[in-house]
Amino acid sequence: AGISLGAHDEVSPAPEASVTEGLEIEVLLGKQITLVLNGTRREVWVTGGKTVAEVLDLINVRAGRGAYVEPSRGATVGHGDTIVFQEAISVRVTAEGTTHDVITNAVDVGSLLDSLGVVVGARDRVTPSVDAELDEGMLIRVVRVNVRQAVANEPIPFEVVVKYDGSMYQGQQKVTRQGQDGLRRTVYRIRTEDGKQVARSVLSTEVVRSPVSQ
Repeated sequence: AGISLGAHDEVSPAPEASVTEGLEIEVLLGKQITLVLNGTRREVWVTGGKTVAEVLDLINVRAGRGAYVEPSRGATVGHGDTIVFQEAISVRVTAEGTTHDVITNAVDVGSLLDSLGVVVGARDRVTPSVDAELDEGMLIRVVRVNVRQAVANEPIPFEVVVKYDGSMYQGQQKVTRQGQDGLRRTVYRIRTEDGKQVARSVLSTEVVRSPVSQ
């Protein structure tokens, strides 16, 4: 019939079979597809299989309910197409002071956090990094890091100055001027992680009021 068979094509019945009247001959053309399986890309040949689900079955990939498959399982697959399959895994995420067990088919930490609605700030620390690929049982922690300034007014204690007066009896005391504390204003840079202070440094300090000695 003028049909050339490639190395990956199949025909039923076999080409060497005798041809009889009314015989139905089925030709299954092989097709090369790109399979991205759990983040790993490879080229595979399949013979037959019209839909994504049928192709995955042919190459012995079992897609569980939580697996991510693109295109959808019912989509038609042609030569040169790409199928992305990501198996669902269980991970543990700690953020905002709470821990959750999550079943996900996200590829990396960043995609998982996006799917959970966890926004990572510029100073926040994510362990492992947002680019890390997810593994079964992985522990992921988001630490909220905040840096702020705080102003503190601190007293400067006054000094007591003792002067001896020959006109007074021994043991006699007299306060000629009441002492007054001074005031120092200090600006601090405070770093917190998940609401707890982990570091504090002085940015500036000034004497607002000098102490008055007594």
